[in-house]
Amino acid sequence: EAPEPSRKKLDAPDPDSEAKAEKAIKDLFKADFAKRKAADLSALALKLLKKGDEAAEDAAARFVLYREARDLAARAGDAETALRAIESLAEHFTVEVMEVTTVVAILNCGPRLLMRWRRAIHSKSV
Repeated sequence: EAPEPSRKKLDAPDPDSEAKAEKAIKDLFKADFAKRKAADLSALALKLLKKGDEAAEDAAARFVLYREARDLAARAGDAETALRAIESLAEHFTVEVMEVTTVVAILNCGPRLLMRWRRAIHSKSV
């Protein structure tokens, strides 16, 4: 069986394309973005992650969907979903995975959830 041809990773979208995609996504999911409970944030993150997987033809939308999924999951304390979003970003775009993971863990989760992140990261790297 022949190995799957490697896909070329894309650069992050330019700021204008990213802003347009973000506005469209936040308008489309306005009611979901208004919710504040961790379970709701986690559910929205999963929904956005799925939509990102389906957005192959629109790189800016895919990037923003994964980014938002990552940030929402991090705020919800859902390390597994946030890491899935980071992995999806890294699969399709040129991003620094460790840097993104660390920044998200510190800024969005806060110190009390940092241990959960460390365990999740360690389990993915073993």
